[in-house]
Amino acid sequence: MHDTQTKRLRHLNFFQHDCHLEVRVPRVRLPDGKVALVEPQWFGRLAGFTLLFEALVLALAREMPFAAVARLVGESWHRVHAICERYVELAVAELDLSEVRALAIDETSSRRGHNYLTAVADAAQRRVLFVAEGRDAKTVGELVAHLRAHNATPEQIDSVSIDMSPAFIKGVTESLPNARITPDQVRGRLFDKFHVVAHASAAVDAMRRLEQKTDPGLKGLRWRSRRDRQRLSAASRAELDALIANVVSQAHGARLGLPRATAPGARLQASQRRSRDAGAMVHEHDALEGHTDERGGADVAGKFDFIRINPHAA
Repeated sequence: MHDTQTKRLRHLNFFQHDCHLEVRVPRVRLPDGKVALVEPQWFGRLAGFTLLFEALVLALAREMPFAAVARLVGESWHRVHAICERYVELAVAELDLSEVRALAIDETSSRRGHNYLTAVADAAQRRVLFVAEGRDAKTVGELVAHLRAHNATPEQIDSVSIDMSPAFIKGVTESLPNARITPDQVRGRLFDKFHVVAHASAAVDAMRRLEQKTDPGLKGLRWRSRRDRQRLSAASRAELDALIANVVSQAHGARLGLPRATAPGARLQASQRRSRDAGAMVHEHDALEGHTDERGGADVAGKFDFIRINPHAA
């Protein structure tokens, strides 16, 4: 042994009191003449903490912001952040993505203003794999570099769930060549349910506003047309059922070639059907496409037409 050094480490609290350990750590001389510090296994990965204290910080950080963790353990925000950052770096260094096939990509705001982060998760294992600043097509390119650095290739990704951001659509099209959407099976670029329903609901409301100008019976149906039928009152269900029955009969007339004016409300019914079946719309696009007006539900279908009509996205 060459000599010893005294180290001071923050440990788990002793009841309500902060606990600090002062440890004499030996330094030994190696055969090549160098001197090395011999650290016990219970030392943390960051200087000044025990392994158990760092484990506590990591467990708390999963449930609350860094500032709240810092107040709870009596350390600064920067120290808490440094502990978490260190373990993230260690986990990323050991990451093996060779078995990943399905990804989910979304953006989130990192602070006030237009400051965004793009997060990529393994859709099967439900774990975050990659985070980058920004929300443009370049972030997907950075994802590809991350895949290659961790035993994976962009060609192995066959399913990607994204929102309807043109930037994400472009990035996936250019950087993940095998992530396609096909009409007969669930694989390829899948739009998440939230944005599908949001666009469908907006289309339904836009069509309702247009149709109520010629059909007063549609006035006041904004929320009734959006809510689940089971959650409506008996009176509201009866009114909605009567309207649907009337619209269905008029829609049959429209399909028989009667003048467009004889079927007021039919296009709203088509949009409502699309809103309720938003999930199925992705897989049954061709069947639904012909039953909607160019002003309402067609706007929703157009979101999904991008891949089919864009030769670079097919």
